[in-house]
Amino acid sequence: MAEDNREVTNLPFLRVVTPFLAAGTDLTGAHVALIGAPFDGTTSFRPGTRFGPERIRSVSYGLETYSPLQDAELSPSWLADVGDLELPLNDTARALEMIEEAVAWLAARGLRPLLLGGEHTVTVGAVRALAGRYPDLVVVQLDAHADWRDEYDGDRLSHATTVRRASEVGGGRRVIQIGIRSGTRQEFQEAAARGDFYPGVGPAVMEEVGKSLAAAGVPVYLTIDIDVLDPAFAPGTGTPEPGGWTSGELLVGVASWARSLPRLVGADLVEVSPPVDVSDITSIIGSKLVRELALLLYQASLRWQ
Repeated sequence: MAEDNREVTNLPFLRVVTPFLAAGTDLTGAHVALIGAPFDGTTSFRPGTRFGPERIRSVSYGLETYSPLQDAELSPSWLADVGDLELPLNDTARALEMIEEAVAWLAARGLRPLLLGGEHTVTVGAVRALAGRYPDLVVVQLDAHADWRDEYDGDRLSHATTVRRASEVGGGRRVIQIGIRSGTRQEFQEAAARGDFYPGVGPAVMEEVGKSLAAAGVPVYLTIDIDVLDPAFAPGTGTPEPGGWTSGELLVGVASWARSLPRLVGADLVEVSPPVDVSDITSIIGSKLVRELALLLYQASLRWQ
């Protein structure tokens, strides 16, 4: 393990002061690796998501390691927390390069990365890394916003262009969008024309999509923007959008994947913003989602190579 630790310190990781819940810091035997991406350089409304990874970890100590939704439990024997990336605040391209480098390093060692954002732009770096390893990678997005613009305020790398940029990686890839309830008319028209677009719907479609992906056996990257939830359940986010899911609906939808178990090779949770949160409501549901995602990734690692 000493060799692995030396290699990790060659990457731009910060020391983890508070590891997530039951996560260890030793990569020996690990299947899933948590990594923080504290970046909010393109935020257009309420900044603060760069503080998300630290707070998600801190409040995790109020949770149990056991998930009754999946009848499974976190363990440091397979879950490692490698820390946060020290990302530049005002250089989006470089931040994405650093995320790509770190995620590729983890994936090359057989680890399934679980990224803690940060704003949604960080997803692009992770998708770039995993698409290099899995050419047929499918991206599943749970979100209030389409994030399909070609540019936003003149910038092609932005939280408003994330899914479009991710779809272009490697010459184009399939993107499945679920829960979308905000975007431009053009974004909605283009999404509907592409198919794989489920605006506003919840757990039933999550289960349906999970079964379909499992049957196909394709590698999947799941990205969850916390604002897919109604602001009543997640007030601490950069761009809250009324009319969303309840926290229970999202948890049930995510846990439904444990039954069909698609080939999940990576995931992220983004857009938790502690400075605008109320009583840690958003951070706590975010932490619980991270627990469920870690368990899904672990089970997928046992079923799929």
